[in-house]
Amino acid sequence: MEKLMLLPTIKKFIWNEFMEPLNISVKKMAHDIDVPETGIQHVLAGKKEVSAELSIKLGKYFGVSDDIFFNIQKDIDMRKAKRMNQKSFNKIKPFPRKKNNISLA
Repeated sequence: MEKLMLLPTIKKFIWNEFMEPLNISVKKMAHDIDVPETGIQHVLAGKKEVSAELSIKLGKYFGVSDDIFFNIQKDIDMRKAKRMNQKSFNKIKPFPRKKNNISLA
């Protein structure tokens, strides 16, 4: 049986890459980016996802791309969905299309 790696979490990314090295508390960060402290706590606890708005605020605060946190959250969500629903996804057969008649628009 294949051993699965643990999925990354947004908490580990935010905490390990930013908060811990910069010695920033939840309270200070929440105050500095003008969001409720509970909102940050919920994200770090895995009870809430990083929204586009929060990603922009965190990006500006930490001096990184404003979509990095949002993109990492979505990547984690995609990995989780694939892992949890792999059997169901494997049952789906692609819709047959003619080779010269493909349009993605």
